[in-house]
Amino acid sequence: MGIGHGYRFSQPALSLLESQKVSYQANTLQIAQQHYHQAEHAIVLTARQPENADKTLLWVAAHHSSAIAELARKLPHYRKYSFLVFKGDELTNIDKGQWPITQSPLTQKIHQQDDPSFGLRTHWLTVTPSCPCRITSTVV
Repeated sequence: MGIGHGYRFSQPALSLLESQKVSYQANTLQIAQQHYHQAEHAIVLTARQPENADKTLLWVAAHHSSAIAELARKLPHYRKYSFLVFKGDELTNIDKGQWPITQSPLTQKIHQQDDPSFGLRTHWLTVTPSCPCRITSTVV
């Protein structure tokens, strides 16, 4: 677990999320196409530990230290999400989402060569016990 933008493990943790289109530059975190300035937002990100995929890394950064205690109170209500973004002193949730499953024996990337528009997105086929077949898409 790491706390804060200046935490010494921030860059290694964020580099694990590059495949999810997460980056941090000039005091701004980018998640996909959205930008969040560190002076206005509290951010929670999760990633799998590279040495042990059964374990999760948690990265928490907030615009003021008192937000950390408030985030600790709020986080159990958001356990199904991979990332969270809160804004302002009242920590209003303005964005949340789940990373696509990309590394699982039950998930396979789908390529379709006869439909050019199909290639504009990355498609994943996921088989789970609760749903025999689910296709998810993410913008490339």
